[in-house]
Amino acid sequence: MSLHRRFDRLDALRGVAIVWMAVFHLCFDLNFHGLIDPRQNFYHDAFWTGQRTAIVSLFLLCAGIGQSVALEASQ
Repeated sequence: MSLHRRFDRLDALRGVAIVWMAVFHLCFDLNFHGLIDPRQNFYHDAFWTGQRTAIVSLFLLCAGIGQSVALEASQ
């Protein structure tokens, strides 16, 4: 039985990415159903496209760090 070491900061960063994505999708859905006033343009507004880019980048960063950690652990 091998013991795997957890990386709390990496897990927390993944958690932030998941919560951030959930909030983004909640806002998108609320806007889609007309519950946000004024209506937002999620496809062209710099704020929303920036959020989308940052969330995806954070997920990719976490994946890359996870790969690096696995490589160092010879997995």
